Amino acid sequence: MIQSHDQSLEATYKHVKNILELPQSSFKSSDKFKSLGTESFKYEDPKYTSSPAFKAEGIINASLQKIRKEQFEISPEENMRRNKNVKVSKLIKVTEKGYSIMFEEQSVPIISDRQVLFIVGNFEETENGVLIVGTSIEDESLAPSVKGKVRAINNYSAFKLEKISENQTKITILFQIDPAGSVPGFVKGKLGNKRVEELFTQYKKLE
Repeated sequence: MIQSHDQSLEATYKHVKNILELPQSSFKSSDKFKSLGTESFKYEDPKYTSSPAFKAEGIINASLQKIRKEQFEISPEENMRRNKNVKVSKLIKVTEKGYSIMFEEQSVPIISDRQVLFIVGNFEETENGVLIVGTSIEDESLAPSVKGKVRAINNYSAFKLEKISENQTKITILFQIDPAGSVPGFVKGKLGNKRVEELFTQYKKLE
């Protein structure tokens, strides 16, 4: 049976939740970012073997509400303004369950531009935290593929926000993204660590 886009996202959420519950010994240290107060770890996901998954966490001295508003609830236009590597950002539609289907085109260091069509939604949402999960989808009716444009595969990207205090929030990120195309394994590793650094650099600016 073919999954709907909503079902695909919900299955991804369950997969992400299982990985986040693994002991730290399941992850291998990859790179350290002392100035950002975080470290990246690699996870070899047996379900997706084309690229390693990356995990990192840290404490940000900003409220949960501020981080959500300024990082995760911005418009596509604001996303492009803030992130110079994002060349196209569009909200395609909101699904029946309230999840958002987005299309982006990004310039990626070392390799050529990449497109991605993905669905994203909130899970485990309370006043003290939220788990935001996204995964790429295939749907030519929503975003037809273009000759010469490579579609990256976002098997999963997750952002777990947990309130520590009124002005402190713990952020855990987990993602497994295959840039697709002819990209060597060592380059995929560099891209993963670079993404961790970029994300926590953004979060630190909120302090």
